[in-house]
Amino acid sequence: MMPSDSSRRRKLKQDRSMLIGAAAGVVLLIIFIICGAVSGSKKEKAGADDSAVSKKVISSKLEFEKKEVPYSDISKGSLILVNDSHPYTSVTAGGALVDISSEKNEYYSIRNTGMQMNDLALKNFNSMLEGFYQECSNRDIMITEAYVSGDRQNVILRSFG
Repeated sequence: MMPSDSSRRRKLKQDRSMLIGAAAGVVLLIIFIICGAVSGSKKEKAGADDSAVSKKVISSKLEFEKKEVPYSDISKGSLILVNDSHPYTSVTAGGALVDISSEKNEYYSIRNTGMQMNDLALKNFNSMLEGFYQECSNRDIMITEAYVSGDRQNVILRSFG
Protein backbone atom coordinates (compact mmCIF):
# COMPACT_ATOMS: atom_id res chain seq x y z
CA MET A 1 0.00 0.00 0.00
CA MET A 2 1.36 3.40 -1.01
CA PRO A 3 1.42 6.24 1.52
CA SER A 4 -1.04 9.00 0.77
CA ASP A 5 0.03 12.40 -0.50
CA SER A 6 -1.00 14.02 2.79
CA SER A 7 1.17 11.65 4.86
CA ARG A 8 4.13 12.23 2.54
CA ARG A 9 3.63 16.00 2.84
CA ARG A 10 3.39 15.70 6.61
CA LYS A 11 6.61 13.64 6.71
CA LEU A 12 8.34 16.15 4.42
CA LYS A 13 7.16 19.02 6.63
CA GLN A 14 8.47 17.23 9.75
CA ASP A 15 11.83 16.55 8.08
CA ARG A 16 12.09 20.18 6.98
CA SER A 17 11.25 21.41 10.50
CA MET A 18 13.89 19.13 12.02
CA LEU A 19 16.49 20.35 9.52
CA ILE A 20 15.68 24.01 10.24
CA GLY A 21 15.84 23.33 13.99
CA ALA A 22 19.21 21.60 13.67
CA ALA A 23 20.59 24.43 11.53
CA ALA A 24 19.38 27.00 14.08
CA GLY A 25 21.05 24.99 16.85
CA VAL A 26 24.35 24.93 14.97
CA VAL A 27 24.18 28.69 14.36
CA LEU A 28 23.49 29.33 18.06
CA LEU A 29 26.38 27.06 19.05
CA ILE A 30 28.74 28.96 16.74
CA ILE A 31 27.55 32.29 18.19
CA PHE A 32 28.15 31.05 21.76
CA ILE A 33 31.64 29.81 20.84
CA ILE A 34 32.55 33.11 19.19
CA CYS A 35 31.17 35.12 22.11
CA GLY A 36 33.12 32.97 24.57
CA ALA A 37 36.34 33.38 22.59
CA VAL A 38 35.93 37.14 22.32
CA SER A 39 35.04 37.40 26.00
CA GLY A 40 38.04 35.27 26.97
CA SER A 41 40.48 37.33 24.89
CA LYS A 42 39.12 40.56 26.40
CA LYS A 43 39.62 39.15 29.90
CA GLU A 44 43.19 38.11 29.04
CA LYS A 45 43.98 41.59 27.63
CA ALA A 46 42.41 43.31 30.60
CA GLY A 47 44.49 41.23 33.04
CA ALA A 48 47.79 41.66 31.21
CA ASP A 49 50.23 44.22 32.53
CA ASP A 50 53.95 44.82 32.12
CA SER A 51 55.03 42.59 35.02
CA ALA A 52 55.77 38.87 35.11
CA VAL A 53 52.82 36.80 36.30
CA SER A 54 52.89 33.11 37.18
CA LYS A 55 49.71 31.03 37.40
CA LYS A 56 49.27 27.32 38.05
CA VAL A 57 47.05 25.59 35.49
CA ILE A 58 45.88 22.06 36.19
CA SER A 59 44.77 19.81 33.33
CA SER A 60 43.77 16.27 34.29
CA LYS A 61 46.77 14.73 36.01
CA LEU A 62 49.35 17.25 34.81
CA GLU A 63 50.15 20.64 36.31
CA PHE A 64 51.50 23.48 34.17
CA GLU A 65 52.72 26.93 34.96
CA LYS A 66 51.59 29.85 32.80
CA LYS A 67 53.95 32.82 32.71
CA GLU A 68 53.31 36.26 31.34
CA VAL A 69 56.33 38.44 30.66
CA PRO A 70 56.79 42.06 29.63
CA TYR A 71 56.79 42.70 25.89
CA SER A 72 60.44 43.74 26.10
CA ASP A 73 61.40 40.20 27.25
CA ILE A 74 59.84 38.22 24.38
CA SER A 75 63.25 37.58 22.82
CA LYS A 76 65.11 36.73 26.04
CA GLY A 77 65.57 33.38 27.78
CA SER A 78 64.89 29.84 26.61
CA LEU A 79 61.22 30.41 25.71
CA ILE A 80 61.00 33.21 23.18
CA LEU A 81 58.62 34.51 20.54
CA VAL A 82 59.83 33.96 16.97
CA ASN A 83 57.83 35.16 13.98
CA ASP A 84 58.14 37.54 11.03
CA SER A 85 58.26 40.53 13.39
CA HIS A 86 60.62 38.93 15.92
CA PRO A 87 63.41 36.95 14.18
CA TYR A 88 65.41 34.27 15.91
CA THR A 89 68.68 36.03 16.70
CA SER A 90 71.08 33.31 17.82
CA VAL A 91 71.51 29.73 16.64
CA THR A 92 73.01 28.61 19.94
CA ALA A 93 71.09 30.80 22.41
CA GLY A 94 70.83 28.62 25.49
CA GLY A 95 72.65 25.62 24.01
CA ALA A 96 73.95 23.87 20.92
CA LEU A 97 72.16 22.34 17.97
CA VAL A 98 71.88 18.54 18.20
CA ASP A 99 70.66 15.86 15.81
CA ILE A 100 67.09 14.95 16.79
CA SER A 101 67.38 11.31 15.67
CA SER A 102 70.19 10.65 18.14
CA GLU A 103 68.40 12.23 21.14
CA LYS A 104 64.67 11.56 20.58
CA ASN A 105 62.54 9.26 22.71
CA GLU A 106 60.03 6.59 21.62
CA TYR A 107 56.96 8.82 21.93
CA TYR A 108 57.17 10.37 18.45
CA SER A 109 58.78 9.82 15.07
CA ILE A 110 60.70 12.04 12.68
CA ARG A 111 60.28 12.39 8.92
CA ASN A 112 63.99 12.12 8.18
CA THR A 113 67.36 12.10 9.86
CA GLY A 114 69.59 15.15 9.93
CA MET A 115 67.02 17.49 11.46
CA GLN A 116 68.42 19.58 14.30
CA MET A 117 67.07 21.30 17.40
CA ASN A 118 68.47 23.25 20.32
CA ASP A 119 69.59 20.71 22.95
CA LEU A 120 67.59 22.28 25.79
CA ALA A 121 64.49 22.57 23.58
CA LEU A 122 64.85 18.91 22.52
CA LYS A 123 65.19 17.75 26.14
CA ASN A 124 62.00 19.61 27.05
CA PHE A 125 60.24 18.50 23.86
CA ASN A 126 60.99 14.86 24.70
CA SER A 127 59.59 15.40 28.18
CA MET A 128 56.47 17.11 26.80
CA LEU A 129 55.73 14.28 24.36
CA GLU A 130 56.29 11.67 27.06
CA GLY A 131 53.69 13.53 29.16
CA PHE A 132 51.39 13.72 26.13
CA TYR A 133 51.67 9.95 25.70
CA GLN A 134 50.96 9.34 29.39
CA GLU A 135 47.88 11.57 29.14
CA CYS A 136 46.53 10.39 25.76
CA SER A 137 48.25 7.05 24.97
CA ASN A 138 49.05 8.47 21.54
CA ARG A 139 52.37 8.10 19.70
CA ASP A 140 51.08 9.25 16.30
CA ILE A 141 53.12 12.45 16.22
CA MET A 142 55.66 12.95 13.45
CA ILE A 143 58.11 15.83 13.33
CA THR A 144 58.39 17.06 9.75
CA GLU A 145 60.47 20.23 10.25
CA ALA A 146 62.96 21.44 12.84
CA TYR A 147 65.65 24.10 12.89
CA VAL A 148 65.92 25.92 9.57
CA SER A 149 68.86 28.26 8.96
CA GLY A 150 68.22 31.87 7.98
CA ASP A 151 69.58 31.24 4.48
CA ARG A 152 67.26 28.26 3.99
CA GLN A 153 64.29 30.32 5.27
CA ASN A 154 65.05 33.01 2.69
CA VAL A 155 65.14 30.41 -0.10
CA ILE A 156 61.77 29.04 1.05
CA LEU A 157 60.22 32.52 1.31
CA ARG A 158 61.48 33.50 -2.15
CA SER A 159 59.90 30.36 -3.65
CA PHE A 160 56.48 31.60 -2.44
CA GLY A 161 57.04 35.22 -3.56
